[in-house]
Amino acid sequence: MKNKISVLLPGSYDPMTLGHLDVIRRAAEIYDKVFVGLLINPEKKYMFSDEDRIKIAELSCSEIENVKVVFSEGYTADLARELGCTAIVKGIRNEKDLEYERGMARFNEERVPGLKTEFLPAGEEFRDVSSTSVRQLLLDGRLDEAKKYLHRSVANALISGEIKYANS
Repeated sequence: MKNKISVLLPGSYDPMTLGHLDVIRRAAEIYDKVFVGLLINPEKKYMFSDEDRIKIAELSCSEIENVKVVFSEGYTADLARELGCTAIVKGIRNEKDLEYERGMARFNEERVPGLKTEFLPAGEEFRDVSSTSVRQLLLDGRLDEAKKYLHRSVANALISGEIKYANS
């Protein structure tokens, strides 16, 4: 019997965008089990609460069968080890992302020897999409523009007020 390959896609996902979702979908086509890990970066100030970031990720990933959303306040490498993941997968939009993620990959492998990081390039249509730009649109009250970068169920939850953010 073949070993099932599980991977972790870590991030702050504040909020999860269609660019993130594109990488998650492609990872789900390659690997047996994909854990989307919502983590806390102490250097970041979040627009959405932990609960709403989880809700956004779950709504966004709900149509992908082999994806499970998890939350952790610890280190990425430790979470990957706890979940039995053989690798971490990171989406890369540009050279700056790649340079940063290579450093993180070294850190994670030092923490958990043998834990590899795989890089998936962003789809061409998502190279300019970032959580930062979506947050700025939301802060500027431009939900109509922001929603084209979000899963439809997340956009609907923002419109209905089911999910709240710093400026709502």
